[in-house]
Amino acid sequence: MRIKNEKIRIFIRGGEDVNNIKAGQVMESNVRFCDSKATWKEIVSVLVSGGYGSLPVVDLEKNLLGIVSEYDFLKILRTGKDENKITAQDYD
Repeated sequence: MRIKNEKIRIFIRGGEDVNNIKAGQVMESNVRFCDSKATWKEIVSVLVSGGYGSLPVVDLEKNLLGIVSEYDFLKILRTGKDENKITAQDYD
């Protein structure tokens, strides 16, 4: 597994006490996102290529609408919905 964030690598190697770690120290600052009209293929492409488990969904002004995850995608597929018609709006 490739760990992208240097701060996480330092923590894993024992460089910092887990009880003192703050969210800002380990958060991803270069966040990928999609809009609510993104197709499932676009979403899955970003999830897989980036190694992400979830993706923020934003409106035109980049306000957070929600988060779509691998699990959400699997739930949608299980319903039998036509894959070619699934968008980020279908995840709730």
